[in-house]
Amino acid sequence: MRIKASTQTVAAILTATVFLTAAVSAQAQQTAKKSTVAPPAAPAATGAVVNKYDFEAGVAGWSAPAKTISIATVTNPKKSGKSSLKVSGTSSSGLYNFAASPRIALQQGKQYQVSAWLYVKSWDTPLRPPTLKIGIYKDGKWISNAFSHSYDLKKKNVWQKSTLVVTVPTGGSMAGSISIEKGTQDAIKGEVWVDDVVLQTMK
Repeated sequence: MRIKASTQTVAAILTATVFLTAAVSAQAQQTAKKSTVAPPAAPAATGAVVNKYDFEAGVAGWSAPAKTISIATVTNPKKSGKSSLKVSGTSSSGLYNFAASPRIALQQGKQYQVSAWLYVKSWDTPLRPPTLKIGIYKDGKWISNAFSHSYDLKKKNVWQKSTLVVTVPTGGSMAGSISIEKGTQDAIKGEVWVDDVVLQTMK
């Protein structure tokens, strides 16, 4: 009877040890999982808004370089607010811009971000999709461009956001003009809406 009692005691001790080991292992795994969770990505470091075009009160000085392109504010489609800018028609050959903003004064050596929402219904040159661009001018003369990624023409009839970053050179009076770039000097027929164009400094 003493031997049987000792065997039962040993079995109970072994069983308790197994359960305790499993519990400790499970807790360690949970702790490891919690410690390996990646922190959320930091937001883009943007600063003060220099200029914003929401087209709620008209075309805000935007124009087309070709007389065969019409520009007007419309109520549909729109990304936000009550209206957007519609640009449509056939551009002349020899021109890169489909539509452009007035020139905006920029600070020398400053880094800026430009963002805009584009909505394309039609564009007859699929190999040259529209792109957001800012042209940089020094003492009134064009010196360089900065571009965003191109609009995805496989996903027409939806709003797509375009963003670019540019560092302004030094050594003169600097300005920039935001535009919808055709990507070619060839004539292109298209129908594009633009909304919520924002120019802001980078921190």
